[in-house]
Amino acid sequence: MRKILALASMVILLFVMSCVNDNEANFQGEIIEMKEESILVANSEVDPEASYPTYDILVDNKTEISGEVAIFSELKSGQKVKIWVVDVGPNNQIDNKVADKIIVQ
Repeated sequence: MRKILALASMVILLFVMSCVNDNEANFQGEIIEMKEESILVANSEVDPEASYPTYDILVDNKTEISGEVAIFSELKSGQKVKIWVVDVGPNNQIDNKVADKIIVQ
């Protein structure tokens, strides 16, 4: 009986963990520069006296692009974006990661 209860608890826990934050983007900001196969993005809400990191986000043929534009070639510097990456690194690291989905606002 304990084994069944433990197994059921683990299944429920795994299900809940897989559902958490699926709708929350890994990054929200602005496109700073367009590159051949990636975009350079930074935080769009900036304090002029502070410095902020930029992130190089890789885009491949599986990246879903939606919102104001639908294809990579239509992306431009200055556009506000929400980005989900395929494999977030430790501490939510997104630099040099492949974008799964980009929504242009």
